[in-house]
Amino acid sequence: MRKKAKLSAGFLTLVLILGISSGISGAIAETETPLQIAIADFIPATAPSLKLVGNAKVDGKSLRLTEAKNWLQGVALFNTPQTLTSSRSFSAHFSMSISDPICHQGLGADGISFLIQGASHTKHAPGNGVGYAGTEMSLAVEFDTYHNGEFQDPPGQHIGLSLHGDPSSYATILSPYTLNDGRVYYVWIEYDGTSKFMEVRISDGAARPAEATMRTQVDLSSVLEDSVFIGFSASTGACNEQHEIKTLYFHNNYLKDGIKVSAAS
Repeated sequence: MRKKAKLSAGFLTLVLILGISSGISGAIAETETPLQIAIADFIPATAPSLKLVGNAKVDGKSLRLTEAKNWLQGVALFNTPQTLTSSRSFSAHFSMSISDPICHQGLGADGISFLIQGASHTKHAPGNGVGYAGTEMSLAVEFDTYHNGEFQDPPGQHIGLSLHGDPSSYATILSPYTLNDGRVYYVWIEYDGTSKFMEVRISDGAARPAEATMRTQVDLSSVLEDSVFIGFSASTGACNEQHEIKTLYFHNNYLKDGIKVSAAS
């Protein structure tokens, strides 16, 4: 029997999230406040809640942003806007997989971005912008598998924070993992609009690491609007790989200890 996901963040209140307005989930969520989006499986019923652009597709197991083919772009945004209630604070937790890299250098390209933007329409394009380049009033946390020297990328696969669709990242750090090795990676992102600090964590296990992989200070009050759209983007260029999102949980405020997911029978 498949296990359901159970979420917790401090004092527990039982919430069953099934409506499109809050995302779609067959999972039982336990959290101090209801999550705005809780998707434990991208089953076909989740597709109507998403605006899918380019190569993006809900395939019944995951949200596939691109296939492993050259010059593709995939974007998925939730149709329902979210209001960031406290100085643009938010918390997100998702899992992803990047597989089948093909390149003349054997590296693959280009990666996945967690995307928050002010408009429901997209200006995204394939290639080295990881699917978000040119999107104004946006925040992208990218998991970049290809080194683009023209954007001052660090020399290897990296995590980056980009603003207003600019591929030259505001902050970067080398990834502690080979992101496109086909394994599932778990990501936590928390932004505290009061202190202006953002923390990003990544792990090859489901437990949230105690230490942040990347911590940087950024003021999102002039970057994001009150009402935003949540989603993902990915792209390929002359090199390619397959990009997939497995799960997504989103809360429109800052949770100091993040969104925690544990197995429940």
